[in-house]
Amino acid sequence: MAVLIASLKSIRVPALKVARAPPDAVLMFALVISMVVPEESGLLLTVCENGYGKRTHISEFPTKGRGGKGMIAIQASDRNGPLVGVTQLFDGDEIMLISDQGTMVRTRGDEVSIVGRNTQGVRVIRLKENEKLVSLARIAEPEEDDQLEPEED
Repeated sequence: MAVLIASLKSIRVPALKVARAPPDAVLMFALVISMVVPEESGLLLTVCENGYGKRTHISEFPTKGRGGKGMIAIQASDRNGPLVGVTQLFDGDEIMLISDQGTMVRTRGDEVSIVGRNTQGVRVIRLKENEKLVSLARIAEPEEDDQLEPEED
């Protein structure tokens, strides 16, 4: 499965269909913001330009077939601003939020509320006047066995 996030709408389609789609198939969306291949235990984090966001269960995005028009991933409003980014989070992940004026905030993903798909979300980062959120990144700490051990001479 894959979730395509475009502007403020999203659609969940079988991954095989995304791979076979002709190059112009995604043009029905105004602007593709993100594509997530969801995993079982993850949540989708969506954040907007004015610092609002939310976590939503993957199960709230049902799989659609050919010709799907998508569904609302987050409510658009003057309060939220346009959608900036989407990523999949797991328990213990952290996120980095970056503004257009260079403000970077690292926070635990678990601190963002889990709410429904068709909602506005909560404040994730407090921005100054005329400051906009421009990017989002998931920070996954490596497992103990994934870390490299120093070599002994």
